Amino acid sequence: MKKIILVPLDSRPCNLKFPAKIAPSAGFEVVTPPAEFLGGFRMPGLPGKVIEWLESTAGNAEAAVISADMICYGGLVESRKSEVALEEAVSRLSVVARLKNKYPGLKIYVHSVLMRLSITADSEENESLWKKIFEYSAKGPDAVPDDSIPKQVLDGYLSARKRNHLVNEACLALAASGSADLVVISKEDCAEAGPHKNEEAALMAFVDTNSIAGRAKILNGADEIGACLLARHILASRASSPKIAVRYSFGKGRDISLYEDVPLDRVVSDHLDLVGATRVEPLKDADKVFFVHSFEGVQRDLVFSEQVARDSDERHHLKNFCSEIVMMEEIGKRAFVADVFYANGSDSDFMEKLALLGDPKKLLSYAGWNTSANSVGSALSSALIPAEDRFLFERFSEDIGYQAVCRKPLEAYLHKAGISKFYLGPRAAEAEEFASKELKKWGDLFFPKIGIAKSPDIKVAFPWGRTFEADCDIIFP
Repeated sequence: MKKIILVPLDSRPCNLKFPAKIAPSAGFEVVTPPAEFLGGFRMPGLPGKVIEWLESTAGNAEAAVISADMICYGGLVESRKSEVALEEAVSRLSVVARLKNKYPGLKIYVHSVLMRLSITADSEENESLWKKIFEYSAKGPDAVPDDSIPKQVLDGYLSARKRNHLVNEACLALAASGSADLVVISKEDCAEAGPHKNEEAALMAFVDTNSIAGRAKILNGADEIGACLLARHILASRASSPKIAVRYSFGKGRDISLYEDVPLDRVVSDHLDLVGATRVEPLKDADKVFFVHSFEGVQRDLVFSEQVARDSDERHHLKNFCSEIVMMEEIGKRAFVADVFYANGSDSDFMEKLALLGDPKKLLSYAGWNTSANSVGSALSSALIPAEDRFLFERFSEDIGYQAVCRKPLEAYLHKAGISKFYLGPRAAEAEEFASKELKKWGDLFFPKIGIAKSPDIKVAFPWGRTFEADCDIIFP
């Protein structure tokens, strides 16, 4: 089996486990650093250890997908802090050039994040600060009251932004020198305006000046990029460029998602380009059809709002969209879905309608979590390099069952019990037991609707000790 090295953005399942689930089906083994090197929510990764591991492991690998944020700072959360000096971060990044010099045949893909517009929300207090700094960044200093952001917090955020931008330039320099075969800079949690726009413009100027447009990409996203780069390498190894048609439910992809700065259709096209697929319009020309359950106007965030009640016209429109998905089997086309009607969770109403009309088990893939870019890239990579069926059921369980249905009851229970959703601490097992029971109740209703008479047990774990993301293990009887 061919080997691909993956240095993930951090230890969350979306970065560590999702990519590893798609590659084996294509004959590739994904090798990752020991878990203890990757840290957690409140524990930084160990860049020195990861770099040592990387250099000792690369000898018999075909490709390496490397997160610059992990090897420079110790992960995504650490990249938002200012503790690591610029010189140290750039020094750590030099491992990429060493690898290329030693193993010139090694394909090296580097991924770095263009810093989000705020800090990490790791407590109730910081959740308020997160909102204020996001407003400060997206709308300007006048958007927040004077002195409402502590000077030390704001200075640390601005210092990290400045350093990270220079590290992103250093990443692009790896592409210019030939040390990296591809560098991807992804814009995490941004908005239509903010300091990231000038940073992006400067990075694009670097790309143009150094004539590396074919070796560098800048797009929305973050947590899906590792899986997309694995898919890109596997497809390239087959000299394959699948033809993909795209269909939307509402809005035709014209609107801009929350936490992003370009229209949804641009996000979709950028990810198709990233994995090496070709976009086509007529269904007859398509190998597969990408159905994007989209929004019109302003996208809602399920963390902060409830699911909408649709009027009769909207219900009819959604039914027609679901009918089109079901029809693909009749015309010999395989379908897959990114459910981005909401941010941070799926539209359970959509899946209910799809299950009434057809068989969701026949989808190539499904994703509906966090940002639109996260869902688009996850659905795309696991459709082009399909994982086993269990992965599809896990996505249903986590993105619909947990994020859209069970997370709020869990957080209400925790609040009543005096447990922070940001820090489960010694009561994590209690939270996991409550979430598993809630998800089992959901699953007992959902799985029979998709033709699975005996619904599985679903065991929920919170690998980062908070409720924002869950790791759902499906256990069939």
